[in-house]
Amino acid sequence: MEYKEFNSVLEAHVALAAMPEAGTVYRIWDDGSSIYAVVTGDIDDACTEWCEAGDWSEGGKAIITVRYQSVGIDPDGDDMDGDERGSVDVEVGDDPDAIGECGTDDDDHDWQAPEFLGGCRENPGVWCKGGTIMEFLTVCSKCGTYRHQNDYGVQRNPGQADEVSYREADERSLAWVAEQE
Repeated sequence: MEYKEFNSVLEAHVALAAMPEAGTVYRIWDDGSSIYAVVTGDIDDACTEWCEAGDWSEGGKAIITVRYQSVGIDPDGDDMDGDERGSVDVEVGDDPDAIGECGTDDDDHDWQAPEFLGGCRENPGVWCKGGTIMEFLTVCSKCGTYRHQNDYGVQRNPGQADEVSYREADERSLAWVAEQE
């Protein structure tokens, strides 16, 4: 474990004084909650571990910005901002399960990009949406299910994660699957 949580900066500093290894007291927070923590390893790793421990079962994938700042205490035991500060972007949540006869794991499918999907002639199923945003459409060669992916690259909005969605097979994709056999 890279960090240990405390309810106050004073509790964290008392614990730090009793610890055999060196560490730093930080306030770590996101848009929903915050903690004081003694961090004995890398602060970025501690922020990632803290964020990933949250409940992200609802809402799919997201990128959470976790901020941190070192914290000292003044003679009255109140917190004092330290000099070290920064932030870490942590991807949380899961893509939806795949659908179709092949199973719910994306790896159970054989994703292909045949020409009938459209996109570039040299690269079927691929579209550039501007900037670094790329859109990919593929179809499973075994069951005809479609997979749609948006990759936002480096020019993404805060909290925006890449997206994956699935669509049931239709007459066109099933005809293409039959041609593959």
